[in-house]
This record gives sequence, structure tokens and C-alpha cells, in this order.
Amino acid sequence: GNRKTLEDEPKRMNFNVREKLIEYFEKYYSSDRMTLCITGKESLDKLQKMAENFFEKIKIRGEKLEFPSYSEAYPKNELRTSYEIVPVNDIRRINLSFPFYFKSFEDRTNFLLTHPDLYIGNLLGHEGKNSLLSYFKAKGWASSLSVNIGTITDDFG
Repeated sequence: GNRKTLEDEPKRMNFNVREKLIEYFEKYYSSDRMTLCITGKESLDKLQKMAENFFEKIKIRGEKLEFPSYSEAYPKNELRTSYEIVPVNDIRRINLSFPFYFKSFEDRTNFLLTHPDLYIGNLLGHEGKNSLLSYFKAKGWASSLSVNIGTITDDFG
């Protein structure tokens, strides 16, 4: 931000940015919601000791955050929905969304270690013979294909 967005506009709206930041810090800045990656030329024992010295004082604070269940990704009335749209331009595009929610920290960790999202991306994004794209082209449904896989986590990981 800048002076206008962090001071002038909040003052005009009777909004105390510092108070809100402290409130946010006290509620969400908690060691149980953090992940640390540390690298260095030092030994693993030395790196661990350095990490502990710098980060051990970060408290667990605020209420425990629950991970949403898979059924909460989309409302039931939006599941298995197909829309027929009359295009304005001659563009054929299909967007598929695969949100990933984690029921536990362990599920999230396993996901980040194994990256099944990359496997899905490679399967769907392959453009060779007998690929999804070749099938779509034969049907006249698509002229190109791109696959973007993203994750949804509690810590924007």
C-alpha cells in the first residue's frame, strides 16, 4: 500500500488500519498455521537449531481453523451442471476446475509432497495422438487446450 491507501482513505472511512492489523495478527499469526522451508550449507543439526532459535517464540494463538470438506467446494446445486452458451466469437474453449481441499494437515502435506495435480495436468494437457485435445478437435469442440491446476489451502500454499 501507500499513504493514500493505508492512511488517508482509512481515516476518511473511520477505519484504524493498525488496530485491524493487530487484531488479524492476534487471531491468525500462529505457529500451527505456518510452514518453514530452510536451506543452507550448514549441517542439518545446525539449520534446525537456527530455525528453533528464530521461530520457537511464535505462539499458537486464535481459534483452530477447520479444513473444509470436499463437499463444500461447490454448492450441491452447482455440481454436475452443464451450460449451453451461444458464442459471440468463433472460439472453442473448455475450462475444467479441480479444486483441492484438505481435511487435515497431513492430507495437505502428502498432497504437496506427491503433487497429484501435476499428474492430472499432464494427463489432460497432453496434445498428442489419442489425447483429449485430439478427441475434442475431431468433434469440433476445441482448437487448443491449456491446463492450469491450482490448489486451495488454508494458508495460500
